[in-house]
Amino acid sequence: MLSLTPVKAIGFQQALTKCQHVEMNTDSSYAELVQGTKGKDLVAGTEISSELRKILRHYQICGVNWMMFLSKYGMGGILADDMGLGKTLQILALLQCSHGQGTSIVVCPKTLINNWYEEVMKFTPEMKVLIPEGSAAQRKSQIEKLAEYDLVITSYPLIRNDLENYSAFRFRYCILDEAQYIKNPDSETARSIKTLSAETRLALTGTPMENSMLELWSVYDFLMPGFLASRKEFNEHFNDSPDLLRERIKPFMLRRTKTEMLPELPPKIQQVLHTSMDQEQLGLYMAVLDSVRKSVLDIVDKTSFDRSRMQVLAALMKLRQICNHPGLINEEYLKRKDMSAKLELFEELINESMEGGHKVLVFSQFTSMLKILAEVLEENNIQYSYLDGNTQNRSRTIKAFTEDSQIRVFLISLKAGGYGLNLTAADTVILFDPWWNPMAEEQAIDRVYRMGQNKPVNVYRLITKGTVEDKILELQQKKRDLFNAVVGENNDFIEALSWEDIRQVLL
Repeated sequence: MLSLTPVKAIGFQQALTKCQHVEMNTDSSYAELVQGTKGKDLVAGTEISSELRKILRHYQICGVNWMMFLSKYGMGGILADDMGLGKTLQILALLQCSHGQGTSIVVCPKTLINNWYEEVMKFTPEMKVLIPEGSAAQRKSQIEKLAEYDLVITSYPLIRNDLENYSAFRFRYCILDEAQYIKNPDSETARSIKTLSAETRLALTGTPMENSMLELWSVYDFLMPGFLASRKEFNEHFNDSPDLLRERIKPFMLRRTKTEMLPELPPKIQQVLHTSMDQEQLGLYMAVLDSVRKSVLDIVDKTSFDRSRMQVLAALMKLRQICNHPGLINEEYLKRKDMSAKLELFEELINESMEGGHKVLVFSQFTSMLKILAEVLEENNIQYSYLDGNTQNRSRTIKAFTEDSQIRVFLISLKAGGYGLNLTAADTVILFDPWWNPMAEEQAIDRVYRMGQNKPVNVYRLITKGTVEDKILELQQKKRDLFNAVVGENNDFIEALSWEDIRQVLL
């Protein structure tokens, strides 16, 4: 008689199905477990309130059932639904079903704490919520009373600082929102999060893997330590076998796409708009490219790519900035009106959008570029909202864009506004510059293309022809292919770039 934990039983069953001439005699509880992991008869009769049942779509109820099933057997999983499919609401329904069974905790980016609180007040106002805040001493005092609450909502930075205060407590559920925050297993955030004690651990992310399969290992190391073996064994067994990894994690990752679940969504039309630099801008670009190519090759030759990574990326950033506007590397060029072909394309595109009555989101990685775009909007008498990492009142800024019909454009830093925002008031997205990580761009687009959108969405990627930006698009496709191979359908992506990737960009 072999006795296994549920997690090991599933792995054992997966392995034996590949063996010939092997018979398995199992008890009824094992049969129920295996049947459940195949997506059938998960948890019948989940007690979701009648009020929430009126709101939840069928696929969301299925998601709650799936998480209840995992909880029943002491397992964890990733709710990896496409962005905009209502992962937060599914979690609140789950917590409502477990009301009175103990305190749960949600860990999320700092900018999403208010979103979570507002959603709780909207859908499950009976929950008593603690949001630790104030000085370290004040937070400690608040956390000491957490057993009096149904739900604790805190951020990734605070969980590191307050970790000791949680050490003696066992949560009912520990839920990570935007779980890609722990994708680097060597980060302090990942190590801290993995020490939290909980009956059931769950992860939410629309992008469970952005760059490498090791990121998935790190998330599952939080959810079910040992499920994907040790880090060393994982690299040996799965690193070159995306299909094998996909089969292994299949019962413990639920991913639905908007195309499948929301057939009523209007179409999303994506276009790449190329522009060509004039002779002066091109001459500047080529001069910097020659210099960068020589310096990068010399640095890597003398040291190594890993040791010179930041210098290499800084050199590449200069090329990307010239593609946007030479004024980003030399302010003297800002005095010139004809130095950026892409800026001219943007002005043309934004005026067409205004004439068409559209509301537009504009993303860039460079806040200095956003300020140049703001000047263009002001010159054209176009009202706009602005959001970057220094914006003090995000909620007020977002509300102004959403509710004021006179504010037609929203300038957003990709890093500050790429997730956690619902901006379906817009129907057009302009990605002013390409980012290495395609998943970050998809998150930005899905601020608009999500549940509640009733207009066709147009997405424009502005690319300077024959430059580093074209090469970035090629690298993005490689990452999409890996994601699709493992997940279906960031140690930041910068840190996942290989020397071969960089060489291809510079050639």
